[in-house]
Amino acid sequence: MGIFKDYAAIFQFGYVTDDLESAVARFGELGIERFRISPVGAAANGHSPFGARIAMAWAGELMIEIIEPLRDKTAPVYVDDLPPAESRRCVFNHVGLAVPDHETWNALEKELERRKLPIVWRGSNPARFDVSYVDTRPLLGHYCEFIRICPVLVEQFANVPKNDTVKSWLS
Repeated sequence: MGIFKDYAAIFQFGYVTDDLESAVARFGELGIERFRISPVGAAANGHSPFGARIAMAWAGELMIEIIEPLRDKTAPVYVDDLPPAESRRCVFNHVGLAVPDHETWNALEKELERRKLPIVWRGSNPARFDVSYVDTRPLLGHYCEFIRICPVLVEQFANVPKNDTVKSWLS
């Protein structure tokens, strides 16, 4: 059984930064110019103890997510990769993997446990999504973020700006 084959599909590359505008500008220089920027969690006056500003963009079929965590309220999975304050750097953090439904999500959790892959951070809003960050750094050099997709999240992702200037290597 392969986790990427049997449970989830890669759809996102995630980065962390200390300066969201600078990171978005750097991606713009590469042709990914249209992002949606949103506050989440504590940054949006939400109930989460963690908060961030997040920029998302589609580059072809790949979503780029750039996360600028609140320094005093940073989710643990971003601490190791977060660049020094005022460095204006953007650092690769995770591969996002979409899990299609509850049944597959439950099977994935059992498989992660069987493989002894540690889940280092979880989040859940049952009507919208479940998320687990798995520490695959010893195997791959980065985290894997598994996210259970539901219709509300599909709608939100559909509203993320598309950057059609990105070419497919197949075309």
